[in-house]
Amino acid sequence: MKKWISLFLAVTMLLSSFGFAVTVQAVSKPKKVTITSAVLTADRFNKKCTYKVTWKALKGVAGYQIKLAVESGDDSGSYYVKTKTIKGAKKTNYKPSIGYYDPDNYYNAVKIRAYKNKNGKKVYGSWSKVKKTKFKTVNQVTGFKGKILDNDYSPNLELKLTWNKMTGMSGYQIIAHSCYDYNDVTRINVKNKTSYTGWIMCAGIIEIRPYKIVNGKKKYGDTSMHYLDYSSY
Repeated sequence: MKKWISLFLAVTMLLSSFGFAVTVQAVSKPKKVTITSAVLTADRFNKKCTYKVTWKALKGVAGYQIKLAVESGDDSGSYYVKTKTIKGAKKTNYKPSIGYYDPDNYYNAVKIRAYKNKNGKKVYGSWSKVKKTKFKTVNQVTGFKGKILDNDYSPNLELKLTWNKMTGMSGYQIIAHSCYDYNDVTRINVKNKTSYTGWIMCAGIIEIRPYKIVNGKKKYGDTSMHYLDYSSY
């Protein structure tokens, strides 16, 4: 009889230990998430911004909680203004809506934590390290150089302007702002070239924007602003 009692007690203790282990495992917090990238891309021709954050998937979680920052994005979280819950362990990216002309939505930092579901409640893991946003600009005129060749016929200037070629564009528009009135402008369209030499009224600021022929009409991108260097003349 004592042998059976001892065996019963041993089995009971074993089952209790196993049940305890299962319970601990069920409520254990998820591991820390690793963010792989956070990129905000400004498309200057199509005039739109896209933001994408990606991370490594964790096994055994129910989803992720993301916090996005607009200002300094310090570790205290005091600057985080948008919170998003993503369901599903296999989900590894998030693309919030970004307004092109709305700088308040230009998130410059992000942090993520995973969660598990337990009895209808979320059990969260620790926050990931704060990932700073990488800002990227595409479809914008780059490599601008402006040289004054002659100013003997004031208030006009003879200028030589050059810039880098953009793939897929039909041409470029040069917008010269008057030295005397910023709103007084001269517009010059240059087809299939990346340079212009000619006389323009006295200009301190030059803007260039690409254009593409779409259904017989010019579709213009956004401008890039450049300043002429008078000191070199």
